[in-house]
Parts: sequence; C-alpha cells; structure tokens
Amino acid sequence: MHADLIPTFGRLPLTHLRARHITAWSEAELARGRGRTAVYRIGATFSSALSHAVRTRVIVANPCRYVLPPRPVAPERICWNPAQAAAFLRHNHAHYGDQMADLFELLLGTGMRRGESLGLHWTDVHLAERMLLVRWSLTAVNNNHLYLGHPKTKASRNWVSLAPRAVAALERQAALARAGQPKGTPLEGLVFCRPDGSPLRPQGVLVELRRRADELGLPRIGVHDLRRTAATIMISSRVPLGSVFKDHRIVDHGWVIRRHELTDQEWGILAPLIPRAVTGRPRVSDRQVINGMVYKIRTGISWRDLPERYGPWQTVYTRFRRYALDGVFTRALQQIQARADAAGDIDWLVQIDSTIVRAHQHAAATGRKGGSTGRTNQTITPSVDPEEA
Repeated sequence: MHADLIPTFGRLPLTHLRARHITAWSEAELARGRGRTAVYRIGATFSSALSHAVRTRVIVANPCRYVLPPRPVAPERICWNPAQAAAFLRHNHAHYGDQMADLFELLLGTGMRRGESLGLHWTDVHLAERMLLVRWSLTAVNNNHLYLGHPKTKASRNWVSLAPRAVAALERQAALARAGQPKGTPLEGLVFCRPDGSPLRPQGVLVELRRRADELGLPRIGVHDLRRTAATIMISSRVPLGSVFKDHRIVDHGWVIRRHELTDQEWGILAPLIPRAVTGRPRVSDRQVINGMVYKIRTGISWRDLPERYGPWQTVYTRFRRYALDGVFTRALQQIQARADAAGDIDWLVQIDSTIVRAHQHAAATGRKGGSTGRTNQTITPSVDPEEA
C-alpha cells in the first residue's frame, strides 16, 4: 500500500480514478520487470479497498474490478517420495549434523509448518510424553520484520505426537541448549534459534533446504512442501487418511498426493469406454469428472465437499448418476474384465462364506404386536441425491 499504491494514486481524487489509470499502472509495472504475481496481489489489495469505498457510498463503482490482471496460475506443487526424503535426512546428518538438520528432521517427522517449528518454545515440548504443543508461529512481515503470533488456524493450535526420530532431534537440541546454561536450569526460549537466543529467519530455512537438496540433485521444493511430503509418506505407509489429517492438523485435502485419482495408464484403458457428447456446449473434461467420482468414492466425503479441481460438484454428481442409470460403469467393468481375462491377468477364485446374524432380543416379538412377520417384495430404485434428501 505505502510502497506502490499511495505513491502512484495518492494525489488523484478517488472520484476521478478510472480504469485506464489502473491499466496504465499495471502495464508499467510489468514493463519494468515486476512479477505478475506481485502486480496481481497489489491490484487485488487495491480492488478490495475500492470495493469498501463502493459499499460505503464514497464512489459509485469499482474501477479496478474489470481491469485487474488475471490471477497467475500457480505451478503444480510437488513433494519428495519416501526414498528422496530419507536420502535428504541422511545427507544432512552425515555432512552437517547441525541445528538445521534437526529442524528438517522435525518438519518431515511431524508435518509442522515452518513458522510453527521456528516459533516452538521449550516449555511446549514434552519429550517424556513424546508430544509437543503448537502455540506460536514465527512469520516475516514484508520479508523484514519478524513477528511471533498465533498459528495459522484455530485447529493448528493443538498437540502433535512425535516419532522416535523427531524425539531424537529435539533431544540433541536440548543437550546443546543445556550445555550453555547452569546445570539444573529449566530450558526456556526458542528451540531453534541463534546462539544469542534470537529467532532464525524463515527465508534462511528455505535457502538451506534448496542448497542441500541441490547437492543431492533432488527436485527443488519449498519448505511447506516438506509438510506435504510428511503426509505423503504416512499415506504411502498405509496410515488411515483420517489419522493423517488429524495428526497434521489438515483441513484442506486437496494438496495431498493425487492418490485417489486415475493414473495415465488407468485412464488410457477407461477413456474409450466413456461416452462422449457430440453436440452442445463444451463441458468439463471427462477425466476431471471421473477423477472426482473416484475421489468421492475412495474418501467417502459428500458430493458438496469435492475439491474445486474437479469442477462443480453438481456436474460430477449429475454425470455419475447418468452413467450409473445408463449402465456405463457396468459395461466398462465387463469389458475391462474380459480384456484382462483374455490376457491372463485375472485369477477367478470364488470364495463362499457363511455368516449368521442374530436379531437383538428386542426384535424377537415384533410380529406379535402388529409387526409384520412376512417378507415383503420391495422394488429397488436408484438412490436420490444425498444433498437433496
């Protein structure tokens, strides 16, 4: 605001502000090498302020509304696989063995955010119980001023269980901290800090992460991607998805490795069996919609909670219901099974199991007092939309 908007538009009366002024500013910023993301964020801040002026009847319309540059598409985030993460940790302990190596051990072992780990205090660490409490988060404001505040969300303020490797990393830091103070003095202050007790800079963690990853030739990732890597390792180890989200205090499922989507090979087999629309307006990609169906079935979430990357949930549900009623899924399954059987990829093993289900004692006399004792023939009809029920 003070570095860009006020110097540019501060002398212009608000009622004289026009879309051409904002367009000229954004084009000038891009021409002098300013990043598109930075220009978009500054413009979005300006647009938000102008929208408030509209609501308070200071101006009639928001001149920034229709000329703001489009939001840049963020690159797809990646994370390391378990082998890459293990190699990175081994490299850190073998060649460095320093405070930063233990910090990376904690990030990968707990899935904590960078600010949460840098704001961790010894009073919140309970090594005997293998637990720690997330109460603080260290952030850099304008990449300059350090601010120690509350965690990102209310759910983030919670207890985190510690794996043995994370406990060992914290014990090493505790031993170093005790060495510099009188014997018997309780540990206080930040866990990860400079020798004088001042906090580490968040940007320095990113620099060290990428420098040490480059030494091994690993993919370049951000510090927050270590959180994604930690969750991915748990999922690949067959830890229940609910436990992963609970332990990592995750609300949004969308960033987790696309474990619940079809691979290129699977889609190549299924794509020819999905009917395509030959008329009408362009529709959402078939693969995108099918992945939404698979995600819904495998995770058990409601249709309304589908991640936005699969398109409108109504579209996914409508097409799922249409395919089910038209027998698309049944025919696709039969054809895929026939191909696999012809290739010898299926072993047809039939197992018959017998189970006895006993009714509760309260149901023993249901036929005596007006209850029905005979069997009824019911017609099974397609289920209704759970969101409309």
